[in-house]
Amino acid sequence: MNMNMKKIYTLLLGFGVALNVVAHMQVSSGTKINVKATPKPGYRFIQWSDGNIENPRFITITQDETYTAIFGQTLAILTVNPSEKNAGTFDGPGLYELGEKAFLQANPAPYYRFVKWSDGSTQNPRRMTMNEDITLTAYFIDELAEESSVNSG
Repeated sequence: MNMNMKKIYTLLLGFGVALNVVAHMQVSSGTKINVKATPKPGYRFIQWSDGNIENPRFITITQDETYTAIFGQTLAILTVNPSEKNAGTFDGPGLYELGEKAFLQANPAPYYRFVKWSDGSTQNPRRMTMNEDITLTAYFIDELAEESSVNSG
């Protein structure tokens, strides 16, 4: 038996949803590998699953190992829907950097009146800090239907 033979180990590199790539390789014990996690647009590298924050980094293989790159979003999406089709339009929906202030305004269509947002706020216009994706519904009242029900009652 050759005593100089190095043991072969398996290295798995996972890159999660921000990259969707997994590298699987078999390498000799003591092999030093340079790895780099490159995120998709809208994401940033946070750390490796072992807590290491270097990117790129060198890994010396001494056993079967798995490393996963952890990414976080750099962008947040503001989505706004009307409570009724054609009840209004909006200023502000779109992409924002995390922590950025978004200006949001509901613009009622003719004969509609803005009532509130799905989070309970009645402010219109309003500013929001975009720390995550936010989806809101704007509730409007059809003033013609409201007037019709008052007059018929």
